Amino acid sequence: MKTLERSASCVACGTILDEPPIIRIESASLTRCGSCGSWTRFPRPSAQDQAEIHSGAEYFAHPYFKGRRKIKVKRPRRCCEVFARLNTVVDVRSLQGQRLLDIGCDTGSFLADAAECHKIVPIGLDVSLRAVQVARARNLQVHHGTIEDIPPEFAEFRVVTAIDVIEHVVNPEAFLCHIHKRMSTGGVLYLQTPNVHSSIYQVGWGICRLTGARPRAVFLRLFQPQHVQYFSRYGLTCLAKRSGFKVAKVETRILPPRDIVAHKIIRGLVMGLQYIDYFRENRTLICALLQKLP
Repeated sequence: MKTLERSASCVACGTILDEPPIIRIESASLTRCGSCGSWTRFPRPSAQDQAEIHSGAEYFAHPYFKGRRKIKVKRPRRCCEVFARLNTVVDVRSLQGQRLLDIGCDTGSFLADAAECHKIVPIGLDVSLRAVQVARARNLQVHHGTIEDIPPEFAEFRVVTAIDVIEHVVNPEAFLCHIHKRMSTGGVLYLQTPNVHSSIYQVGWGICRLTGARPRAVFLRLFQPQHVQYFSRYGLTCLAKRSGFKVAKVETRILPPRDIVAHKIIRGLVMGLQYIDYFRENRTLICALLQKLP
């Protein structure tokens, strides 16, 4: 296999990547960083390419998102879990009446639940016009676009959330720097993203290599084309520090059964792999709390 050009670098820690890809699926590949363990996808798409994919009808109507939107009873529980993690860094009671920016807000379910349960002022941001239109129909203040081009008044936030977003972002360092500029001093950013060191991805990687990434449909679901990087805990910590944040807390958690929108057999397999992670302390999702210091 050919090695990458010397100019290719890890999006998490910046280390030059000169090893062969560890996964090839169709025309793309994923290369592992020897320093932080994160994976970077090549070739890198443009921001416009990513925006067009996420704005498309096929992505909006994907069964995964449709399934998550339908679980109305369980959505507030997700919101409360996020606020419980926030509460380890900031007193969430003090956030009542404060604006919260949710990046990648989709149709606004998290924002609506946060406003109802925690009395925050909900503000959202999403690149999908379809999702934004649904959110606005719910009387939510949601901007269409990216963090780079939102209006000047979107600033001085005490809390920002970006749940399952940074793995989609073409330039994650610039993304975090722009968020940092929009936050108030002492503000907290909550990030959630897949953990590449979890059993799901490590086992999937091994099987992918053995089978040559076949069947394609299975591995395109696991290593989605829209995901242009996968972080390790260390890699995400490096990126956060490079972007000017203090890392207040980084932990991992499993993907709850309610959020696994798949056939019950697949759900059972996923939960079995996640059980292994209880002993490895490398669960499926990384949850990071980052703080803007003076």
